[in-house]
Amino acid sequence: MNIYIRQVQEDDSSSFYCDKKYQHLVNFFNKKSYRWQKLCFGRTLVGIEKKSNRIVSFVTISISSIESENIPDIGEKMDCPVLLIGKLLVDEQFQKSGIGKTMVAATVGIAKKLNELSACRFVMVHSHPEAVGFYKRIGFKEITGDKKHVTMVFDLLKSK
Repeated sequence: MNIYIRQVQEDDSSSFYCDKKYQHLVNFFNKKSYRWQKLCFGRTLVGIEKKSNRIVSFVTISISSIESENIPDIGEKMDCPVLLIGKLLVDEQFQKSGIGKTMVAATVGIAKKLNELSACRFVMVHSHPEAVGFYKRIGFKEITGDKKHVTMVFDLLKSK
C-alpha cells in the first residue's frame, strides 16, 4: 500500500469504515485530534493513500512513563520514559495491507529521534486484546493486562 504520513490539519476529517466498537476513535479523530494537537496533549499523524488522497489511518502519540517494576530486566525501581501510542486506527478496507505497521514504524522513528534529544526507552501501547497479535508480530512485548487492555512495550534498545 502506497501512503504518505503527515500531521493532522485543521480541516482533516474522515469517514473511516470500522466496526462500531471503534467508532469512538473515529469521533476522536474528527472532533478532537486537531484540538489536542494545538493544546499539545497529543500529536496525530495521518496516513494518506497516495492514489485516492484519502485519509486511511491515524495514530495519536504523547509522552508518558511506566513504572520499571512492570518491565523485566530494568534492574531498579524508576519511571521509564515512553512514547505512548494513545490511539491507532486503520480503515477496515485497508487493514492487513501494512498500513498499521507503517504507522507504528513512524512512531518508533519519532521515539528514536526523541531519545536523541532527551530520553525515551520504549514505545508503549494499551492494546485492545484482539490487537495483541499485531503488536507482538512487530516486536512489542506484553507486560500487563486485563480483559479490556493489554499494556505492551517496544524496547528501543533492543530494536534494529
